[in-house]
Amino acid sequence: MTSRKLEDLIPTYNHIQVCSFDAGGGNVLAHLSKDFDIVSSFIVDGPALNIYSTLFPELHILNRKTLDVETDLLISSTGWQSSLEYETMAMALSRGIHVIAVLDHWVNYLGRFERQGKIIHPTYFLAFDDASENKINQEFASPKILRTENRYLARTLREIRDLRTINNSHTYDFTFIGEPLSRSCESPNWSEYDAIQHFFEVLRICGYVNSRIAIKPHPAEDASKYDFYLPKDFNNVEIIYEENLSKILAQTESVVGCHSMALYIAELSGKSVYTALPTGVTPRVPLNIARPLTKLGTKPK
Repeated sequence: MTSRKLEDLIPTYNHIQVCSFDAGGGNVLAHLSKDFDIVSSFIVDGPALNIYSTLFPELHILNRKTLDVETDLLISSTGWQSSLEYETMAMALSRGIHVIAVLDHWVNYLGRFERQGKIIHPTYFLAFDDASENKINQEFASPKILRTENRYLARTLREIRDLRTINNSHTYDFTFIGEPLSRSCESPNWSEYDAIQHFFEVLRICGYVNSRIAIKPHPAEDASKYDFYLPKDFNNVEIIYEENLSKILAQTESVVGCHSMALYIAELSGKSVYTALPTGVTPRVPLNIARPLTKLGTKPK
């Protein structure tokens, strides 16, 4: 089915609410809301709360616990680890409110719309690229698809470019991107702990023990989560939790991870990207030139 532009649909509604909980979808939808000047009201909580608060200082006034009576469109990010977005979409649909479901990644699409055996069907799916649109068409029956630019991605790439223009040196040789794989049923045999141990093992074999390394936990992870997995023979490792992703990527030479959106951003920004996955497993983000970490060459002398 041919997709439509989100820009053409938004003006046809009078009272729009925006819902987010998870950080990934929150980043995408918050920046979209800012650029579209959607400030009717929000239903925001969880990791997304800080993201929206930064972009919308008036959030404490505009944030709600539930849908407004006059709402005629809900735009909601989607996730599989929490239920706020699912429950809000279900409530809106039950009241005849149109729902746009934002798909910020390329995995677990069906799981975003099912809880305890109950499946909901949003009015529209919002995709940002061909890979996402193709996946929607594959997994859902006769979906109505909207397209628009990923404002968060575009803004992050601009920030990285601007930061590199100001300072072209690298603070870190490698940045490891954390993600809560152990909470996903899609990764039963390879957790984030396997990935970070694999990361350090390969670096050790290839002679990068003295490299400058940053560990960036996912926003849904605790800042101390990886402390136990930092080898004693690596002396230049720093765990960075609060730092802006654009700044970290601008300051690093090579980025390593599994399925994170940060790998996609890093590749588009021209960084060397490696995947810390077992042999035969491919990343669930549409990377083009990223290589398995095992392809990392020996450090030049």
